[in-house]
Amino acid sequence: MSHFHRAANLFSYMLVGFQSSGWTLNDASQSLHTELIETQFIKTDIMLAVGAFAANSRGVLHRLLADLLSDGPLSRSVERTMALFKRGLTFAEIAQHRRLKVNTVREHLLEAAIVEPNSYSWLDLIPKTVRHQLDAQYGQLIASDWQFNGDSGDSEQFFYFRLYQIIQGGQHAS
Repeated sequence: MSHFHRAANLFSYMLVGFQSSGWTLNDASQSLHTELIETQFIKTDIMLAVGAFAANSRGVLHRLLADLLSDGPLSRSVERTMALFKRGLTFAEIAQHRRLKVNTVREHLLEAAIVEPNSYSWLDLIPKTVRHQLDAQYGQLIASDWQFNGDSGDSEQFFYFRLYQIIQGGQHAS
């Protein structure tokens, strides 16, 4: 069976709808007589093709997926959060305006810091006292080896830790 035929079969069975529960990757792999990793690649190819088609068309699929499609590496949702953040809104104001949780706003900013490290002066987000504490605790270690030692329920402290780790990890990588 050709790659195209496998992809077509996989696509038709991935769909969930009336009287169809869809396949798991294991189901697809067994039915198509492919290795699990090959099935995953085929599925990824399909999803990328659907995304490219939706991005380049103006039909129903484009309208359905418009909020998920982006010209850049960040999702539209992260781009919207970043735009509000760069306008000077606080995390709480962004959350209220976008009807998100404050933690989601933080996650969006962390994603932006990873994907577009030069889009903002990220170190400025970490208060100097927190930065000094992080320097003292982690400064001599390689960022990828760090473990968060704070209160697991303190999402603000974890945000500072993770942002600092992203910044320092980027410095070690260069």
